Amino acid sequence: MCARLHWVLWLILALPLSVFAQATHSSFAQSSMQLKLLGRSTASELNFRLSAEQWQWLRTKKVIRFGTAVPDYPPVDITASQKEYEGITADYLWILRNALKTEVQVFVYPSREQAITALKRGDIDVMGRWSGRESAVPELLSTHPYLKNQPVLVTRLDDQRSVSTDLQQRRLAMTENYVAGTELSRHYPHAIVNTFASVRRALESVAFEQSDVFLGDAFTTNYLINQGSLARLRVSNFPKFDGQGFSFVLHQRNAPLRQIFDSVLSAIPSGETANILHRWSGGAPISLDDQHLVLTVQESKWMKMHPHPRLLVDTSFAPFSYFDGEQLKGMLPDLLLLIQKRTGLTFDIVKSPSMSQSSRYLEQNKGDAAASLVNSMDPGNSIALTRPYLSSSFVVVAGSDNLKIHDVADLKGQRLAV
Repeated sequence: MCARLHWVLWLILALPLSVFAQATHSSFAQSSMQLKLLGRSTASELNFRLSAEQWQWLRTKKVIRFGTAVPDYPPVDITASQKEYEGITADYLWILRNALKTEVQVFVYPSREQAITALKRGDIDVMGRWSGRESAVPELLSTHPYLKNQPVLVTRLDDQRSVSTDLQQRRLAMTENYVAGTELSRHYPHAIVNTFASVRRALESVAFEQSDVFLGDAFTTNYLINQGSLARLRVSNFPKFDGQGFSFVLHQRNAPLRQIFDSVLSAIPSGETANILHRWSGGAPISLDDQHLVLTVQESKWMKMHPHPRLLVDTSFAPFSYFDGEQLKGMLPDLLLLIQKRTGLTFDIVKSPSMSQSSRYLEQNKGDAAASLVNSMDPGNSIALTRPYLSSSFVVVAGSDNLKIHDVADLKGQRLAV
């Protein structure tokens, strides 16, 4: 019973739920891992032309190997499920795959640098989200941008200082490869630059007053702020320069592929581009009316036989799930309502005191599914995990009068509660 329910829930969560969209930092092995391309674009019959030589090049190529890296850059690149690759880039890859009738394989690497090395070495053919200082690599070629990159400056709501100046002695947070160092020095020569591995971490450094200003692209910034955990932040101004758009990039040995990609990208209707941006805007939940859930005969039969699966719910996992008397509160009821609207399933709630106890209850057949197991837990051979539907960052909490603790490195010799 649990195996079939897992597959049904996986299908439900595979459809985009922007209110629960995830942006976690996946942890992969030290070598590349192949992921399934999960594209959601329905664009078809694009009006583009390729020469006979270009079609022959594709037939000889047979497979286009695409590379990405962790940490994620949501909503442009998302690998949080550790099984699929999704996001804006994935949607455009899906269009390219269908238009060119060519298989696309996706590989994820432990770092951006390792992915670029693989691209130069020929292990992969193309990467996405190419912009900023990376564009200066001589042997690599970039396509036309598929996503605009409008830089913005973000500050805390309670910080009323102007950001229209050169940010003198202000701590500026940004990702490691967002903008070229020479351009940054030209516009903000007196800023104290702090670089981070991910946009989320850079934004969090501003929210927790480790930095004063964040510099990044507007779309990703809006997406992450709208997830709810960065409510202290606001877009304060636009910087003095324009960002380069995000493009696909490939090695010069695959130069024909750039022209092929550009032909298809130029043919994508503006309406489809708008659909992709709306899908990943990070705003209000999308309507469920047009979401079609495709199930097999066996899955449909299973749901008819089990209309009320037992769902184990952690009683003390606020704000995700908690109880006011016997009434379930938090974010979980909203998610269950979405699942009910798509499937008709109504869950029988079974209280559990903790995540670890939920795992044991599943093994003892005291429940059919658990609402709040995490990827970092070892589920064992008898438990299968769905795709992630929510993410959150780990934080260090200290007393308001303790000014010495700012990061994990400051915990040496301290008493730590976990």
